[in-house]
Amino acid sequence: MERGEEEIISRNRRHKKNFVQGWLIFFSLTAVFALMGVSMAVWQGEGVFVLGTVSTGEFNPVFTEIDTFGNQPGTVNPSISSNGKSISIYINDAEKNDVYKLKYTISNKGTIPLKLDIDGLNKDSDSGLRLLSNTLPQRTLEPEENIKGRLRLKIDRDLDERTIYDFDIELLFKQWNMVN
Repeated sequence: MERGEEEIISRNRRHKKNFVQGWLIFFSLTAVFALMGVSMAVWQGEGVFVLGTVSTGEFNPVFTEIDTFGNQPGTVNPSISSNGKSISIYINDAEKNDVYKLKYTISNKGTIPLKLDIDGLNKDSDSGLRLLSNTLPQRTLEPEENIKGRLRLKIDRDLDERTIYDFDIELLFKQWNMVN
């Protein structure tokens, strides 16, 4: 090998060594300045804070309308409770095997989608009332959305004579992604 070739090889090695050292110094200085910036922020203030807001949703399905439809035996007066979570039904002149038809509207006044299923309207087991049908659609109810349904209820309790019958039906619901 001639002297000129050795000099060229030596120069290339030095150039590679200087190139790697230069990038190493550049990245080291960048990291040092970044740490200095964070340190200055902590020193100038009373710490480093990340501010944000986390809000949770709210469940609030309520009955907004309740009424009768079709021919009804006796006098039927349905009403919605003050919190909207249940309906009260007052029947005058009730008799065993009488069937009552009601239509209702449920509104999702909350901020979370929810699901009401066919069993979502439940009754007190002591009431002597049997739920014959409930046409509540099985779907997700978005916030501020309404859904309509119809109930058919039958008096199963033995009554000595036509009498006053009073009962409540409570609204049950689940988070939309928790319903099987």
